[in-house]
Amino acid sequence: MTYRRPKNAGRIITKNTAKRLYFSKAKKAYINRK
Repeated sequence: MTYRRPKNAGRIITKNTAKRLYFSKAKKAYINRK
């Protein structure tokens, strides 16, 4: 667990944000479909 490398931390953050973005996008698409 090395916090000196921002690449590792960035990857984890990107994974979480990507999941959130994906869900928010799916929600918007679902609302638009209705």
